Amino acid sequence: MPYVKTSGWLLAAVGGMGLLAGCGSSGGNQPLESRTFYNPNRPAQSLGGPVDRPGPALYDDVKVDLLEKEKAEAARRGEQSTGIAPVVAENVKTPGEQSAGRNTPSTTQASTTAPATTTPSGQYMTIGGVVAEVNGTPIYADRVLNQVEKDLAAKARDMDAKQFRQYALQKLTEAREYCINNELEFAAAQRNLDEKDRQLADKLTTAWRQRQITEAGGSLELARRMATADGLNFEEQVQEQYRKYMTQIYYTKRVLPRIQITAQDMRDYYRTHKESEFTQHEQVRFRMIKIDPAAVGGREAAIAKVKEAQDKAARGFDFSELAKGYSTDPNLARTGGDVGWIQKGSFRLEKVEKAAFDLQPGQVSQNFIEEDGAFYVIKVEERKVGHVQPFEDPAVQDRIYATLRSQQFRALREQVIGQLTANAIIRKNNDLLQTAVDMAMQRYPQWAAIPSA
Repeated sequence: MPYVKTSGWLLAAVGGMGLLAGCGSSGGNQPLESRTFYNPNRPAQSLGGPVDRPGPALYDDVKVDLLEKEKAEAARRGEQSTGIAPVVAENVKTPGEQSAGRNTPSTTQASTTAPATTTPSGQYMTIGGVVAEVNGTPIYADRVLNQVEKDLAAKARDMDAKQFRQYALQKLTEAREYCINNELEFAAAQRNLDEKDRQLADKLTTAWRQRQITEAGGSLELARRMATADGLNFEEQVQEQYRKYMTQIYYTKRVLPRIQITAQDMRDYYRTHKESEFTQHEQVRFRMIKIDPAAVGGREAAIAKVKEAQDKAARGFDFSELAKGYSTDPNLARTGGDVGWIQKGSFRLEKVEKAAFDLQPGQVSQNFIEEDGAFYVIKVEERKVGHVQPFEDPAVQDRIYATLRSQQFRALREQVIGQLTANAIIRKNNDLLQTAVDMAMQRYPQWAAIPSA
């Protein structure tokens, strides 16, 4: 009977399957002018409420220091437009009120535009606009940008402005769908989890918060300063963790129990993937000297070079240095003849491969190897013996079980999201998605100027 695990209260398992929550409005269905955030002064046991997914800072590459950011936040709080959500840290509701958004119907309109703030360089940077609504909950352009900012920053160096704009639109469209799905999942968790589940999310969030403070040397102020590098303040990040834990608990209770993996499923997977995943084929790593007769004055001169190289190798000369001196192939000369690991049947030069697998580590070929109009001398450096991992190995069964569980979870999650989408009112504003693209384009000059690592 194979070693088969059973599923249970596996928060870690859900987290390991790529489940993340976030991206939505920080205020549920609250009016934008009264959105509230987690109060760090509340008792630890009363943590809770909706959150935003943290992402890279909007301010990183334009070098806004903490003082300037505080001024920008103050300016945001003073704006009357409903296109940007002011942070009102003092107006804190109970966890239930924050999560459910009680008696606070949304006043957001999808056509909302966003104000701009100035950077120290004198440029204007748009902060956000509502790119989508999910059952009245807004998703902002800056939150969508946060999802893909690191990827965009890395790609900017390799693209001109036109190419980058097209790429940014593609990635931001994908990120908006991701944010919509995560908003649906969190809302489902709010509706379906009971008070005990919420308390568990509170406890996990409390522990996460304390870890961040501990890692900051026990200083709450330092933890807050470190958090600004991710584009959200510390309290917002704490709320993100609450949101993520709520969603993980929802999937743990509602989806993981539906995963069914039988012994036959595992055996079938092993049989299908035995060759590709559980077989270690025999391999050798060797160095090679290539001597092209046309490059050294003809066939006889090439044979003389081969004998000379073999003789020096037999007398203990460093083979990598011999390859640098004798090989007429520039790449082999540059790398000291290192070919790397070769699996049997994979090397283009069949005679060279056969000779390599006939030698033991440390041995140099003594016979002439002539192929494709050139001569070769090789030395085997290392060898790996082929073997097959048996199905009875517990590590093999752990791996198969985890793979099948992940596959089933992804399929079930897609079903859940499909059902949630069918029952939701989702509005997308493609015009304001361009706001996020514009935000990325404002960052493009700084990103493109960053040298490759």
